[in-house]
Amino acid sequence: MIVIEVVHHMKISKRSRDKNVALKLYIGKGYVCIDRLYLKEVMQKLEFANRWVRWIMMCVETDDYSVIVNNESVGPIFLGRGLRQGDPLSPYLFILCAEGHLALIHKGEWREDMHDISICTNAPVISHLLFADDCFLFFWLNEIEAHMMKHILEIYEAVSSQAINLPKSEVYYNHNVSAPLKDFITTTLDVRAVMGTGKYLNQ
Repeated sequence: MIVIEVVHHMKISKRSRDKNVALKLYIGKGYVCIDRLYLKEVMQKLEFANRWVRWIMMCVETDDYSVIVNNESVGPIFLGRGLRQGDPLSPYLFILCAEGHLALIHKGEWREDMHDISICTNAPVISHLLFADDCFLFFWLNEIEAHMMKHILEIYEAVSSQAINLPKSEVYYNHNVSAPLKDFITTTLDVRAVMGTGKYLNQ
């Protein structure tokens, strides 16, 4: 609902100063690629109790699999990374992993290289929205913030082993943004699927 409200505001806003970007990330095989050491370090950085961290890592690292080869079971096979598909704990651990990404965004905001967006005077500012592996990022539409967001995504992808597929991600603009500026942001972020705000609201 919040995403729809923000994108709706971007669609109808007539103020020339409103030049915001909403980036919907496509994270391929989000649970499969998570680096388990990274997950552990994030929980430690967030100051979870050591016993709790050990319990969580036991849940994550004790899974094993078997495969059938020539009608014979081969295994057990222990994976070095990833979260269990279908495990009710996995969405929460995935969001914990995203804290590393958000910390980079907050660092950019602290240095004033990145800015949140707000749809009206008294509305809260928004930099991101997460729901399981769905991720929306919001920032101002200019060259500095586009380069900063690309840099942040590259760092997060490297440390977490997440597979962020920018060509399959989608970006939304205010309707009053010029075509050259749209092209610049699209090229900088390497986003192939540039969608209009109206289509998103109709889905």
